[in-house]
Amino acid sequence: MMRLFGHQAVRRSYVWLLVMLVAWPALPARPATEEDVVWLRSGERLRGHITGMAEAGWFRWRHPFIEEELLVALTNVLKIRFALRESPTNALPNACQVRLVNGDTISGSMLDFDGAHLTLESPACGKLQIPREVMEGLQPMELNPLVVFQGPAGMEGWTLGQAVAGVESDAWVYGNGALIAHKPGSIARDVKLPDIAEISFQLEWEGTPTLAVALYTDRLQPIQLIKKDDEPEFGGFYSLQITLGGFLMATLVPVKQKVPLNPQGLGIAIYQNRTLDSRAHLMIRANKKDRTVLLYYNGELIRHWQDPADTLGNGTAMRFVNQGQGTLRISQLEIRRWDGRQTLQTNVTTQGTNDLVVLLNQDRVSGVLGVLRQNEWEIRTPIGPVQIPLSRIEQLHFSQLRRQSPPKTASPARLMLANKDRLSIQLEQWSEGHLNAAHPLLGRLAIKTSALREMVFD
Repeated sequence: MMRLFGHQAVRRSYVWLLVMLVAWPALPARPATEEDVVWLRSGERLRGHITGMAEAGWFRWRHPFIEEELLVALTNVLKIRFALRESPTNALPNACQVRLVNGDTISGSMLDFDGAHLTLESPACGKLQIPREVMEGLQPMELNPLVVFQGPAGMEGWTLGQAVAGVESDAWVYGNGALIAHKPGSIARDVKLPDIAEISFQLEWEGTPTLAVALYTDRLQPIQLIKKDDEPEFGGFYSLQITLGGFLMATLVPVKQKVPLNPQGLGIAIYQNRTLDSRAHLMIRANKKDRTVLLYYNGELIRHWQDPADTLGNGTAMRFVNQGQGTLRISQLEIRRWDGRQTLQTNVTTQGTNDLVVLLNQDRVSGVLGVLRQNEWEIRTPIGPVQIPLSRIEQLHFSQLRRQSPPKTASPARLMLANKDRLSIQLEQWSEGHLNAAHPLLGRLAIKTSALREMVFD
């Protein structure tokens, strides 16, 4: 068994191996979705399959073109992205997402709340007993919602836009799990967008490009907005226009023939990119019936648009358009049905030792949380106890006075699960089926490796 990246001498001995793994162009590539990818602190990238931990501080790694299993030192690893596994399709009763006081999130099925502990059945971590003091908030949710698209996995099913003024017909290509555009142009697909939809993707860019995302369009070819009334007949759609660079600027433009076009749309959102990152996780939530669109940047709500007019037609397609000078890379695109609930808010003020329940109609109930029984939560209010069905709760915030302070010391690794949950951990043991870790608030965890998506080491 080879031991890699443990000492400088060993590392120099295997320079040829790195060249072969990372830079050799003649090697046939396996589909990106079938491989684990390891980013090393030195800049190299390894592709293959992680089979577990061999001993403290080392993990076992296998490459499809190398017969012998290799050992890689965790001290030299910056990040691991795990191959996509099949998401569970079975719906869980009383599903919710819990936000902990350190910002971590964990999802599962609520089994019980006795006033002091929440019993949660997590598909990734099993049954957990979570003290109320370590919880910041909780949100009922639709776990494992209907996924209508996940990819991209190639160009099949996508339609490249024809060349029009200032737009190329071959602008978009596929590479390494992503749609990539080096010049202006469009690419579209009928993804059967649900009437209430959540669209999320990883976006990387170079320069200052503008990405236009057409929602609920019935045309796969680009439309020149200034000449829209001269175009062949099409149904109304939304054009979400996002300019990238040192800041993010976004606007939602309703597009409908015979209706005057307002370039500023329904309002402009500006978000300062203080870290000057050139990559971000974007999420778009759309409710066709309510005529609302929400844009999130790295999990933070940037803008909530409300369309006062009846713009949309019957289209279910999406179109991405690179409108500016720069490169765009779109990966990890997932489109799913959305249950209509907003993202769990943070830093919500509670009154004294009272908890706060926000209902779907945005009414608020302040009181002390009692027991959960028969899908109803008891809230002890100043005028007496009330029973609130889980189906009416949008989110719940635990009393700030009764919360435990977040840990002062950061955990050495941050884990993201396939369902987007995030956990801060101290890695202890890693086998083929489970990753055993210590969490600063939840204690010992046994996490299914099939639920892993990414791990970042500090």
